[in-house]
Amino acid sequence: MGAGTRLGDLESMDRRVRRRLHNRALPLFTTIALLCLASGGLAGQEDEGGLYGSSAPGDAAFVRLVNARSEGGVSTSIGGSDFGPVPAAGASPYRPVAVGLFTVRIAERSVELITEDAAYYTIALTDAALLVFDDPEHTDPAEAQLFLYNLTSGPDLTLVASERQTDITDAVSAGESTQVTVTPVAVNLALSSAATDLIELGDPGLERGESYSVFAFGEGDEIDAFVKQATVATE
Repeated sequence: MGAGTRLGDLESMDRRVRRRLHNRALPLFTTIALLCLASGGLAGQEDEGGLYGSSAPGDAAFVRLVNARSEGGVSTSIGGSDFGPVPAAGASPYRPVAVGLFTVRIAERSVELITEDAAYYTIALTDAALLVFDDPEHTDPAEAQLFLYNLTSGPDLTLVASERQTDITDAVSAGESTQVTVTPVAVNLALSSAATDLIELGDPGLERGESYSVFAFGEGDEIDAFVKQATVATE
């Protein structure tokens, strides 16, 4: 993290970053979102919605599948919900999954998933592993949420504002994730590390109350990344 590039610089860019760092993530989406999901959602929303999306069954967790590979689609079924096919460098919406213990099997790999009511999870397939993350709750509808998942096998990565190379997150080690909330202003994002050149991600178009994820994957200095806005599908 560069000297003098923390919250002071972010505030000067009108981007108040409130940190809630976690080395493998927590519960995602706001209490308001969960109430909307449980009670039928907001009028006029469709089956696949944003942070304050539409109805979902009670007593459910929410899971998404990320394909952090450079080629080949993947599919799986968890607790009666089907996922996929998810293309390479892609992510599914969050889908409702029953509360319980599951063994998830994808591409000859397996991982244990223990789901809890109203909690959110990301399952990420890389070339080397199948990983599970508990996803933090977004509690401020006036802010945007940004996740960084380091699904590489290599260097620590930091999410930065590319124009000034101002750090948005702390460095995230391989196989870990973090999240922050920021004021939703126009900003070009990039990934920075000591081992590679700056990886430009562009402007994701941050909006209030929405959640966005940056997924980085690859090996050594061959790192790719993509940005995905979170949605919840209830079909």
